[in-house]
Amino acid sequence: MEMETINNLKDLEIKMEKNKFEYANPRMDKRSILLHLVNSGAVYVKPDDWKERRLFLISSSGDPICYLDKKRREAKKR
Repeated sequence: MEMETINNLKDLEIKMEKNKFEYANPRMDKRSILLHLVNSGAVYVKPDDWKERRLFLISSSGDPICYLDKKRREAKKR
């Protein structure tokens, strides 16, 4: 299966906003992602996972780095 390559944090956050994802643990997740970007230059995502409820970011060795959750809908105000 083809993997989508993400080379910097800004690209990831743009795609997250577009597809309505958020960090499960923002501080630790950003730290882990930046560490992998510095060491290997990229993180990987399965393109079909953007449609799922949970998105796993994968390192170049195939290990999961962290996951992102789909944002929940806010309750309608009356």
